[in-house]
Amino acid sequence: MIIMEKLSKHPITIIILGSIITYILIPIIQEDNIKRKAMAEYELRLVNANNDIGFELYEMYFLFENFAWEVGNDSTLTEVQIQEIQDDYLKKSIIISTRINNLWFSIKNLKNELYLFDYHDKKDVPLIEEHFKLFYQGINNSIIESKNLVNKCLRDKNFKYDKPIQELILSRKEKLAEYDRIQFQHLNRICGILND
Repeated sequence: MIIMEKLSKHPITIIILGSIITYILIPIIQEDNIKRKAMAEYELRLVNANNDIGFELYEMYFLFENFAWEVGNDSTLTEVQIQEIQDDYLKKSIIISTRINNLWFSIKNLKNELYLFDYHDKKDVPLIEEHFKLFYQGINNSIIESKNLVNKCLRDKNFKYDKPIQELILSRKEKLAEYDRIQFQHLNRICGILND
């Protein structure tokens, strides 16, 4: 007992004890900080990927709006001229669609990364899966709407700019906004689960 009392007052003992505590605590604290930083970077990349694909989907919408304006405001266009305009806009839509597809796979890879790097609690997997499913559904619906417009406006050789086409293009804007809201809602829920 006397030896312990003398050792506890000795500076070397305090240094050794401090070193042992530091040796144990610092890695734990560092690991936690590294994981938090990785999570923040992951969430940022997920949000940026969503913003990027949303931007491309809106760009596709504005492409159709411009097409409708160009074709709809000039009643003197011949079928050949309309076909040339369709071909030009079809090329532009293919470029945008390629970017959308690349972003789509990028977002899919982010989901895989979430599981690979174990950024979540195992008990949250079903909930995360459900929100990713609904998040993807919003993106898929937007892509399907864009493909419908491509087929009806740009690939139809008998295209006529009429009231149903006008309504289709206008309704696309409302649907796109709704799908965007759904994506954002489920993206927020995924990030919320990861931060709990």
